[in-house]
Amino acid sequence: MRQIQVHSAESICQVLWNNRPFGDKPYVLISITDKKPENRPVRFHATGNLKAVLELPFIDIPPSRIDPTKSILEQFELDNFAFNDDRIERLLEFIHQECLPERNIIVHCEAGVSRSQAI
Repeated sequence: MRQIQVHSAESICQVLWNNRPFGDKPYVLISITDKKPENRPVRFHATGNLKAVLELPFIDIPPSRIDPTKSILEQFELDNFAFNDDRIERLLEFIHQECLPERNIIVHCEAGVSRSQAI
C-alpha cells in the first residue's frame, strides 16, 4: 500500500538526508516553494530511491486578499503567484505520470505545512 508523508521545510532535509524515508521503496517528492527556482536555497533532484521531483511554487494567500492592480511582490514581498489552473494542471500531470502505484509520495512546503496538506 502506498504511503504519503507531509513535511515542513524544517523536517524535509532530515527525512531525505539518507534518501530512505520509505526503506528501499521508490518515492516521489512534491516540493511547494515560495520563490523562483533560481532564488531557492535548497533544490531537490531525483536520485536513488527518489524517482521524480515536482517543484510547485505558489503562495497560499486567499484571492480575496490580493489586489489585482499590484504585484504579489509589492503586496506581500513574495516573488510568486497564487495557486491557479496552471499549477493544478502541472500537479495533475505529475501525479498521473510519476505517482505510480509502487511509488510512495512526500509532499513538503517550504514555509510550513499548510500548503502541503492541501495538496
